[in-house]
Amino acid sequence: MRQQTTRATRIKILPIIVCGCAISVAILLGVGTGAAQENRSVDGEELGASNWHVIAPDDSEFRGSRNAGAFAMLRNELPDRLQESWRHPSNLPRGPLVTMFYERLHDNFFASEMFEADFRSVFNLAFAARGVDLDDARVVALDDKTKAAFVSYASTTCVFMMRVFGPVTEYGAISNGDRNARLFVCQRGEADENFLGELAISMLSTLTQDGQEIGIPGRSAPPLPELMERLFTREEKA
Repeated sequence: MRQQTTRATRIKILPIIVCGCAISVAILLGVGTGAAQENRSVDGEELGASNWHVIAPDDSEFRGSRNAGAFAMLRNELPDRLQESWRHPSNLPRGPLVTMFYERLHDNFFASEMFEADFRSVFNLAFAARGVDLDDARVVALDDKTKAAFVSYASTTCVFMMRVFGPVTEYGAISNGDRNARLFVCQRGEADENFLGELAISMLSTLTQDGQEIGIPGRSAPPLPELMERLFTREEKA
């Protein structure tokens, strides 16, 4: 659930009561590009009929999307938000895998006090079928709007990274921004958590919106193409 106050009401009512946040979930770790995705909030609230359709890199909300590599991209437009789904065409169910989900709210924002709960809920829903939850993961706070969780199951190691960003306007004290990105990077066999984290950070740093980087301030990583090649050629060289 997210902050429900409309723009007009925000001006009239003080203090503002933060009801929460509605980060949505779809099919999180699947490798296919089909449009049969379900849209619900992390609390299970239905968000409306989905309309996932294929888009070209130039139609993405991100600039630099071509520099990120050859992702299969889908867009979904709902009354209260716009979403994008990115999946690398070489993804395998247990890794190697790079998948990103993005959403931007219309006339609303993600409440800062709900960040921890949303991070846990999205992680647990994504990995429920793998038999692990956030209590099994090593969690790292990268800044006040970005967290990463490293987890291993069977012969796979993954990092899940969530970053909230975008304009906060006059509600900066209670808002983390009006958009979020959730990245999943997985590798089979012996995995280097630092490498997986660097790849996720590098992907964020490669993408821009309105001329602004969406990466984590003060954090850099090696160029993304080198990291992607290392992830997806590792299996072939093994």
